[in-house]
Amino acid sequence: MAALAVEVARVGGKPRAVFDKHLHKMIDAVAQQFDGESPDRERAMAAIALCLGGLTLARAAGPCDLSEEILSACRKAAMQEIECR
Repeated sequence: MAALAVEVARVGGKPRAVFDKHLHKMIDAVAQQFDGESPDRERAMAAIALCLGGLTLARAAGPCDLSEEILSACRKAAMQEIECR
């Protein structure tokens, strides 16, 4: 999804509709993992955005220390979000 997001936003149309459909499914699945009784879509969207955004920035930084720092920081923040609630 990280690789497709920018292209889908640019192209639009049917690719965007398919991406949107799968993104909704992903959000629902993650929300269920947090709490099956009361799924938290907002929390799921934040966690997904953190992971995909972090991956995108780390890839853009290339194979270097900064890339690893970005991934580590996002991993830490995501785990804190998961464990805090």
